[in-house]
Amino acid sequence: MAVVQEAHVLQRVGELRRTGLWSSRRLPKVQETPRCKAHWDYVVDEMRWLAVDFAQERRWKMAAAKQVKSSTVISLSVSTVRAACGSDRLYCFRQILLSNVGKNRS
Repeated sequence: MAVVQEAHVLQRVGELRRTGLWSSRRLPKVQETPRCKAHWDYVVDEMRWLAVDFAQERRWKMAAAKQVKSSTVISLSVSTVRAACGSDRLYCFRQILLSNVGKNRS
């Protein structure tokens, strides 16, 4: 039965092509009338907002952690200088800071 129906449909498409009423190109989109928002639309909007909020908070926390890390590294290097250097503190401090310049601390 399905084979007969498919043959009939293909025959009809052939007829319409010969008369110029059937195009192989896509038809243009029909402009739909705007509809009112349903509950699910509000849920989807909330999910979108929440995803953006989570991403922003994650970036903020990473930036805050990087600042804490930088201040900790500076604090530890200063305390290391104070402990390691006796009389010539400025020279030791400079040497330790310069040795840390090329290191990647990401």
